[in-house]
Amino acid sequence: MKKTIRGILPLLFLSAMTAVPALAQDEPGPEAEPKAEAGAKPPPDGIKLLADLTKANADKDTGLLDLLLKSIRDLAESSKDQEVLDQIAAELTKSLKVAKGNFGTQRSILEVMGVLRSKKCLSSLKKFAFRKKAKDVEAQALQACALLSIGKYRDPKMIGALEDETKNRNLPVANAAYEAFQEYGASPGKVRKQVAELLMKRLDSEYPSQGKQGSGGTSAEAQERWKKLQETIVKSLQAVCRETTIIDIENWREWWKENKRNAKIWKDKKAS
Repeated sequence: MKKTIRGILPLLFLSAMTAVPALAQDEPGPEAEPKAEAGAKPPPDGIKLLADLTKANADKDTGLLDLLLKSIRDLAESSKDQEVLDQIAAELTKSLKVAKGNFGTQRSILEVMGVLRSKKCLSSLKKFAFRKKAKDVEAQALQACALLSIGKYRDPKMIGALEDETKNRNLPVANAAYEAFQEYGASPGKVRKQVAELLMKRLDSEYPSQGKQGSGGTSAEAQERWKKLQETIVKSLQAVCRETTIIDIENWREWWKENKRNAKIWKDKKAS
C-alpha cells in the first residue's frame, strides 16, 4: 500500500507542475492587461464641429443642428481655443434664423450660447432677452432662456437691462432676470455690490408689506408675484453677497444696513 501511494504522489506533483505554465500562457496576469480609463472620452474636434455646423446651416437641417449642439456644449466646457469657439458662436447666430419656428432647437441654441460666453453671441442674445413684448408662451420661454444665458457673461454693462426685466409683469421672464444675477456671484466685489444694491431695492419694491403695494398692481397681485419670485430673489442675494444662510427678508435688510459699507465683504480675494 505504501509503495502504491509513493508511486502516485510523484505523478500528481508532475501533473500539477506541467499544468501551471500552460495556465499562465493562456490567461495573462493583471500586469499584462491594458489599463483603460473608465468613462474617458476624447474631446470634441472643434474644426470638424464648425464644418458640420456650417453645412447644417447651409442645408437648413435642424435635425443635424440638434445633434451638433450637445457636442458644441461639451467643446465650450473643455476647449481653450477661443478663436474656434468664436467662429462656432458666429455660426450659431445663423443657426437661430435657420431654426426659426422650431422652439426646441432655438432654446437649445440660446442655452449653448450662454455656455460659449463668446462676444459673437451677445447681439443675438440681446434680441431675445430684451425684446419689448413676448406675446406667446414660447416667446416668453425663449426670452427667459436668453436672459439666463446673458447672466453667464457677467457683463457689468448688462446689469441695467437685466434690472429692467426684473420689473416685467410676465413672471417667468422676471424670474429669469432675477436668476441671471446669481451668476454675478463670481464677479469682482465692486460689481457684486452694485448688483446687491439693486436687488435690495427690488426686494423693497416687490415685497408686499403692510400698507404698501408691490409692483404687481393690487395687493392680491403683489402677494402672488412675491410668492413666485421670493425664492429666486433670495438666492441671488445669497450669491452676490456670499451669505448662504440668510433667508428672512427682515434679516436681509438688517444685514445690508450693517454691511453695505463693509469693505471686507466686497473685497476681492487675491489669487493664490
